[in-house]
Amino acid sequence: MSRLYICILLLLISCSASKKPGAGFVKPGAEPVSLLVFLNFKISKISDSENSVIELISKKKVNGKINIINEIQPAQYTNYLTIDLLDDNDNLVSTTIIEHPLYRQVEFTADDNKKLLSKSISLKEESFFVRVQSKSSFSKIAISESLNKSITKKISLIDF
Repeated sequence: MSRLYICILLLLISCSASKKPGAGFVKPGAEPVSLLVFLNFKISKISDSENSVIELISKKKVNGKINIINEIQPAQYTNYLTIDLLDDNDNLVSTTIIEHPLYRQVEFTADDNKKLLSKSISLKEESFFVRVQSKSSFSKIAISESLNKSITKKISLIDF
């Protein structure tokens, strides 16, 4: 009797382990695989100037896609960074805009007024994280900073 149970168990296990036909193959005309890129940076302001320096701390590229992409427009921020992914021919592959890590708008309450106040602060150094999505390969990351919604300057070009 126990042999019968063992045979049935082995039969069930072997059936469930079989591969489905066509597994692992990509259909012709299928969408290209999206890439997710996770980037950690450190940005510092050069003393006695408005110029910034960016250092790439770590990077990771994996297959996948962001389910919800909220497109951020430059008009949302007074100061922002633009992260451009470029291919070998310096063609634009993808763009991401984030709030500038060194220039922050902080909201707080003062005393017992229960009123919300706002203050702009400027930091000398900050680490930040960026997640970008790309549908094609890229070899460079160009980072530009825009201050006061008017001055845009490229601050870094990183080979990836």
